[in-house]
Amino acid sequence: MARWLLAWVFALMGLGSALAGQPAKKPPAPPEPIHVWADHIRYMAEENVARITGNVTIIKGDMRIDADSVRASLDPKTNRFERITATGNVRVYTVVPLSNRPVARPPVKLAPDGRRAVCEIAVYEPAKGIAVLYGAKGKRPTVWVGTDRIQADVITYDRNKKTLLFDCLLYTSDAADELDGV
Repeated sequence: MARWLLAWVFALMGLGSALAGQPAKKPPAPPEPIHVWADHIRYMAEENVARITGNVTIIKGDMRIDADSVRASLDPKTNRFERITATGNVRVYTVVPLSNRPVARPPVKLAPDGRRAVCEIAVYEPAKGIAVLYGAKGKRPTVWVGTDRIQADVITYDRNKKTLLFDCLLYTSDAADELDGV
């Protein structure tokens, strides 16, 4: 009876596998927090949407988004951001992650491999780690990687893979056609 009771207590405490010589399972790491600063935040429970306006800054890990306004859809089960759509004067940066949550909005501190981008609309899905940047009429989204500037019709950034994908139309011509008049 005493052995059974002791085994039951160890099982409840999660020590059963460690005592049996098996490695204990680590609990999953908590998700990165999302920090938000803005002039106004309005949560609409019936839509499960937050409308964030006026000098908006959102930081998650090494990614910072600054914009005029943001519409954030929340997962009804977890209340975590599912989709963040930033509009108006959008700036996206790869920054040094925050070690703690400051009360005041921190200044932009680019990471050593810091990238920065500007666009009119950015759509970010935190669970996937994907941000898609769109331009407006006559203005393409632009990314700076170091001193290189790249523009495209649509730019996709994958935070997990640390990759950029540029979608745009390329125009080519036959080199011989260009040389005819030379």
